[in-house]
Amino acid sequence: MNNDEDEALNRYKTFMYGDNGGGNANDIQTSRTHSLVDSLNEKFKVSRNPSQLEWVQSSWTRCLHLLFWCWVNPILSLGYQQTLTKDNLDDLPHNDKSSVLLSKLLIYDWPRTTTWYITFRAFGKETFYVGLIVFPYIAARLSQPLFLYAIIHEIIDKEFVSTDILRGILLAFGLFICSVVQAILYQQLFFRSTQIGMRIRNALSLIIYRHLLSINISSLQQITVAHVINLVANDAKKFEDFWFYAHFLWAGPLEGIITFGLLCWIIGVLPTCFGSALFFYLYQYNYYLVDALVITVRRQ
Repeated sequence: MNNDEDEALNRYKTFMYGDNGGGNANDIQTSRTHSLVDSLNEKFKVSRNPSQLEWVQSSWTRCLHLLFWCWVNPILSLGYQQTLTKDNLDDLPHNDKSSVLLSKLLIYDWPRTTTWYITFRAFGKETFYVGLIVFPYIAARLSQPLFLYAIIHEIIDKEFVSTDILRGILLAFGLFICSVVQAILYQQLFFRSTQIGMRIRNALSLIIYRHLLSINISSLQQITVAHVINLVANDAKKFEDFWFYAHFLWAGPLEGIITFGLLCWIIGVLPTCFGSALFFYLYQYNYYLVDALVITVRRQ
């Protein structure tokens, strides 16, 4: 690590172990970790195959394997032939391992910053790259109604049979391509978002576990089991859920603006504004009905 990372790690050790004896506590923590890992390695000597996901991600020439989920075929084929056990699973990708996730969070100054800020700094780059999938996904999603609009106009306004047949075939083929692209990008978007969310949850759980191992017995007695379970099961899970739907916070309004512009171009500004106003009115009205129904059920 560089000097900035060393300084941040020293500040974290001070936060974990206090100003006096941080190095001794660090030696004890390291020996505990090494002894635990050694005992587990001796008890469970499992030789796993390399990660298929990491293999397909290592080169752009294997992008088709990634898009069409060919990397899960070996485990699916083996599961069809026999009952799967934990020894049949591939090894974790390098970026999903606990040591890598923990090292991403240890370099930050935890006492002086918030968990949200550290999480965004540690996983913001990966989240940005996943967000780039949203743009072609929205394009494929909005292109399908346009293709349907063009096909309907071809059927209504046909004059030359030969020209209409060729153009209709091209429009139908374009609609089919957009549907396939949307399905592929949809699965990749949710898979990547879920993967980052699970990494964040595991990393936060590791931080909590490491902190519990480092504090003294008197401080540990003040922490209840329910508090620890709440941190791991609820608070860390909320970070995972947020990353699962995070891109829709900006993708939804963007898609709404583009749709509004396309409707203004096709049917005019006034009908579009009237339809949008009616849509928001019905949304608020349905929300009011659901809220009133919930209150009525609670009273009963």
